[in-house]
Amino acid sequence: MKKFFLLLPLFFALVFTGIAQETFTNPLLPSGADPYSFYKDGYYYYTHTMGNRLGIWKTKNLANLKTAEAKIIWTPPTGTLYSKEIWAPEIHFIQGKWYMYFAADDGDNNHHRMYVLENASPDPMQGNWDFKGKVADSTDKWAIDGDVFEHNGQLYMIWSGWEGDVNVQQNIYIAKMKNPWTIEGPRVMLSGSDFDWEKHGDLPGNPSHVNVNEGPQILKHDNKVLIIYSASGCWTDFYALGMLSTDKNADLLNPKSWVKSPQPVFKASPENGVYAPGHNSFFKSPDGKEDWILYHANAKPGQGCGTFRSPRMQKFSWNPDGTPNFGTPVKEQQVLAIPSGQTRSRAKAKLPKNPIFEGWYADPEGVILGNKYWVFPTFSAKYKAQVFLDAFSSKDLVNWKKHPRIVDTSAIKWANMAMWAPSIVQKDQQYFLFFSANDIQSAERNKVKDDTLGGIGIAVANRPQGPYRDYLGKPLINHFYNKAQPIDQFVFQDKDQQYYIFYGGWGHCNVGKLNADFTALTPFPNGDLVKEITPQGYVEGPTMFIRNGKYYLMWSEGGWTNGTYKVAYAVADGMMGPFEKIGTILKADENIATGAGHHSVINVPNTDEWYMVYHRRPIPNFDRDHRVVCIDRLYFNADGTIKEVKMTFEGVKRKLK
Repeated sequence: MKKFFLLLPLFFALVFTGIAQETFTNPLLPSGADPYSFYKDGYYYYTHTMGNRLGIWKTKNLANLKTAEAKIIWTPPTGTLYSKEIWAPEIHFIQGKWYMYFAADDGDNNHHRMYVLENASPDPMQGNWDFKGKVADSTDKWAIDGDVFEHNGQLYMIWSGWEGDVNVQQNIYIAKMKNPWTIEGPRVMLSGSDFDWEKHGDLPGNPSHVNVNEGPQILKHDNKVLIIYSASGCWTDFYALGMLSTDKNADLLNPKSWVKSPQPVFKASPENGVYAPGHNSFFKSPDGKEDWILYHANAKPGQGCGTFRSPRMQKFSWNPDGTPNFGTPVKEQQVLAIPSGQTRSRAKAKLPKNPIFEGWYADPEGVILGNKYWVFPTFSAKYKAQVFLDAFSSKDLVNWKKHPRIVDTSAIKWANMAMWAPSIVQKDQQYFLFFSANDIQSAERNKVKDDTLGGIGIAVANRPQGPYRDYLGKPLINHFYNKAQPIDQFVFQDKDQQYYIFYGGWGHCNVGKLNADFTALTPFPNGDLVKEITPQGYVEGPTMFIRNGKYYLMWSEGGWTNGTYKVAYAVADGMMGPFEKIGTILKADENIATGAGHHSVINVPNTDEWYMVYHRRPIPNFDRDHRVVCIDRLYFNADGTIKEVKMTFEGVKRKLK
């Protein structure tokens, strides 16, 4: 498959302790291409393309993938021919052992080949996954999307490959296997792009067009053996499923034994909002009475092979001639019954609490307003799409309600993009929302004018959920003082009730004194409008709180666009410092997430219980804007220093009032 910008899902490692639901809706996960599952001993083992590693979900009900136990089982070593672009994994149990098949390369698509891992443990979530090597026929040509099956006592592999060494057409091939990791004998081509519906494959570069047959899956019913495959480029809306069929006693290695359907057997449904459905697999319900198709699709036209593909499933039936009737892809959010024979225990699910709400968000400010907890985050997207802010409220720090578009650029005339890092203050029965906008640059750094309109502004409302209106009609801070970019503002009220604003990007942290009505900054006694208090290692995202009379300044380090992002802190006797860095307390955890940072802190009222509200990047993650908001406990040592924060999937373990 010629796959561009591989789909990267939110990968939850969660525990599901029971099943209470009897219906579900698609998609099963927010994202996930090339879905595959294998059923054994009452559990479905699910996997999909993750790009740079392999993972498995374990569940009794595929409708519960969002809350299923999951695990990263293998990450490739660097610098090999199989270190990158890991596609279309499949998990199988063959001859008493588990096998994971996948395609990978070294960053050059021409080098894509198939590989396999082996695990002798009865449970694929346990034991060791050992790299067995490459799976190839004697030609060793480009190969992806391998599917292994047994028929009449013989093991076979089917896959998608090139005839030669040039990317012009992907064909479906079959070969016998000597054992689960070795192909025996020559490959045989079963299908190429013969019909017009299989030939949608124009590309903007080189090559300019590719015909595609890929993702073959075996399906057996009565006396028939079927291969269901995907055709046309996955980058087109014409991606669809085709079918090859033969008799169960036929010679599977004889191309003449197979009959090809002249029409697709499953294709896009614009009326249902489903586009480019394909790269599927099949499973039976737990009682064996129902047949289901598991596939990925897009929700809008033109989304191609990108991060929009999501896994879906639906039941299908059989035609009188023994061929499958997949029907039409169902609408998202259409209520469907779960597969038959599903155990219906009344035990409750241990639901995921991190991330605390759905969607891509970053830079969260967590506060208490009235009798509710609130989180005000940045909408994590491309700068030009960041034209609004949402808010979320909770009575217990567990269940969250979304308040969409509490403010947008239509209310802030000087703002046109990059609305970031909201910080909120309640004062005189009004709510003041500080934010930055327009990502203004400095002449020194980017050769643009210093007076570009943008910076830190204020919006005001009568309720925390808005709607907010522009308070000043212009930015509060529009200039680079002490080389600090005017972003990442945090408003802090000191013990004397005076409000201050901490802010700054590009490695510089400033603090300014707000006047009584928040219309301007009040100069310090020496005439400075702001003072720089930058601690060692500071990059951006300052926040502050007081505990036991000490002032804790916290900030983010590293690069926000990647996994190096982390949180450090310092402690001082006063708000202005001096602040000497003590250490890093939040950083990447390869088993959970990377890029953790730009946080805030919540103290549960009348307790010494503290929580960190932060964003992080799910694993795997290759998109800089795929960030989610999470909450984890903040603990202190006896001397007041902060213990390293452990990222979790459970988050807040109990409801807090």
